[in-house]
Amino acid sequence: MDERQKSIRELEMKKREDQEAQDRLFESLGELLFSRIEANPALAGGKEPGASPPEAELVEYRATQKEIGDSRNYIKTIENDVQKLKELEGEITLKEKQKAQEKAELSAGYLSFGEIVLGKGGNEEALKIYRDQAAALNAAINAMEESLDELVEREEKGVFQWIGKNAQGIMLRSRLQKSRSSLRKLYARAGEKLSAPDSSLGEMINSGEILSLREKIEENRAKIASLGTEISLLNAEKRKLGESLGAEGNPQRKIQSLENHILHSGEELKGIYRRFGKAAAGPTGKNCFSALLEEGDNPLLEKTASLGETIRDTEDKIEKLKIAIAIDEGQGEIEKLQRAVEDRRRRIALEEKVISDLEEQIRGVEKHIQNLREQL
Repeated sequence: MDERQKSIRELEMKKREDQEAQDRLFESLGELLFSRIEANPALAGGKEPGASPPEAELVEYRATQKEIGDSRNYIKTIENDVQKLKELEGEITLKEKQKAQEKAELSAGYLSFGEIVLGKGGNEEALKIYRDQAAALNAAINAMEESLDELVEREEKGVFQWIGKNAQGIMLRSRLQKSRSSLRKLYARAGEKLSAPDSSLGEMINSGEILSLREKIEENRAKIASLGTEISLLNAEKRKLGESLGAEGNPQRKIQSLENHILHSGEELKGIYRRFGKAAAGPTGKNCFSALLEEGDNPLLEKTASLGETIRDTEDKIEKLKIAIAIDEGQGEIEKLQRAVEDRRRRIALEEKVISDLEEQIRGVEKHIQNLREQL
């Protein structure tokens, strides 16, 4: 391989590294100058009319910064809404637990209220329907309890008899459990009906333990109603927020899309910084950027200029090597063509000798023919 080609590759790599280093300096300079404009917008106008930084970069910079800012704000809004949605779900879950607890307390209150009221005397007409049912259930429960006691006390006389009694005991316990459950439900229904504000208990409802239970029941009812209203309002807010979040697709995918857009805009911003910094470091930079450049920027400007000279020197070396290679390649092509010409000439000389020999043969034949004619 031609060593010059290797040298060209090495020089091109050096040129890329120097250009990247220079671009970073341009980017740093551009970002610095834009920060000064942000701090003092009046500097963007320049010191003299017609001597100001490029307007196109200023416009593009502001538009790109706005896009990045808007995207970040939108991400924050989505994140806040997602967090709010989680908080609403947590609050709804908490209030539903509170409501379930209040309902459990209310059910227990109904049961206690019904049992106490039905156990007291008075108000026979108002309580008759409940007392009759309670009396029937209590009688059935007492009978079944007695039957179970007899089964336990009776002596076992054999395995088959024991098996029969065991089956009878299971059936009795099941019926007893159902009857007790029915009695509790009856007390609860009675308690719910009789503890209502329009109850027909009269003065009985305003005395002692019954009054205390009724107040507790009313407190439970009020809390359940209040919690129900709060849960409905929270669910409505959650539904509205969920619809808003879902209007533009999955929130996480939307955030990812916005973050990707911010990254893309950030790269565009770096390009703006580089172009702005390059313009400031260019031939007209001192004039157009005079309001922005400061004494402390000189080392940075000198370094970009030095790198520019190095890049141009490298480009000259690359160009000269390419020209030298092209000259050598051209010279090689000339030599190749010259060899082809010489080869053609040798072939032509051989062909001309063959033609000359053939012509000599023709003349010999013609002379022989002439001699034969003379003999006639």
